[in-house]
Amino acid sequence: MKISSGLIIADPWIGHILDGSKIWEMRSTPTSRRGWIGLIRKGTSEVHGIVRIVDCGYPLSEIEMLAAQNYHCIPEHMIRSGQVSKWVTPWKLADVFRLPKPIPYLHRSGAVTWVSFDENVQDALSH
Repeated sequence: MKISSGLIIADPWIGHILDGSKIWEMRSTPTSRRGWIGLIRKGTSEVHGIVRIVDCGYPLSEIEMLAAQNYHCIPEHMIRSGQVSKWVTPWKLADVFRLPKPIPYLHRSGAVTWVSFDENVQDALSH
């Protein structure tokens, strides 16, 4: 399998995905992407894992966000305060794999959400 792109995710959220406790990545917009992607820890220029995007849900209300805490790991106080009111669309994940050692990649200027991997990174992720 070739993994050609990665998603940049901030702490602590990427840690929750990598440890298997978070299976929904909450975003401000839906995605049509499906399949394997790299998981990039924001600010590191390193791929720390891989995961499959299997589905994308609809934007959730505050009540739905509170009811789904076990999927997205966002604390109640952040939901109730409005801190995450922009990030209410679940990207549904499966088959997370933490890499034994992070793989560095070239972070091009302007990449904020998605990163395209060069052939070397794609090859390293396929092993």
